[in-house]
Amino acid sequence: NLLIVAIVEEFVFRGFLQNQFEKVLPKWQSLALASILFGLMHLPIAIIFYEMEGLWLVYILIEWIGMGMIFGYAYQISRNIWVCIFWHGLHNVLLGTFTWRFVEFEKVPSEMVTFSVMTLGIIVYFTTTMLLLYISRNKFKKVELYSI
Repeated sequence: NLLIVAIVEEFVFRGFLQNQFEKVLPKWQSLALASILFGLMHLPIAIIFYEMEGLWLVYILIEWIGMGMIFGYAYQISRNIWVCIFWHGLHNVLLGTFTWRFVEFEKVPSEMVTFSVMTLGIIVYFTTTMLLLYISRNKFKKVELYSI
């Protein structure tokens, strides 16, 4: 189910919207606009299913927009929607696994500890993702040079 969500969302936000925006806007604006819409689209999930409010809602919106930027940048570099689907699916599975584990066993720490751990996790995830995207970018450039 989490993989299906990743496939549908990536085809809509990267495969369709980002591509359409790139026809009329610079690439960075297309990336930003598609990412903002990606984040906003997730807000009802946070409000209805997770009953988030206040700062938590702002925090999760920033996270979703950031993830949209990562997936969108991966698409700009590779022009391959399956790269985005892989990263998005991996993110969903990891997030689902850790969320389920905390909720299932009722081991949710205090809000401050949870916020700190989530922030650290996002920083590590973002840094690792950027490194892998940089490596991927160099690989795609080499492939393009050899195919000319």
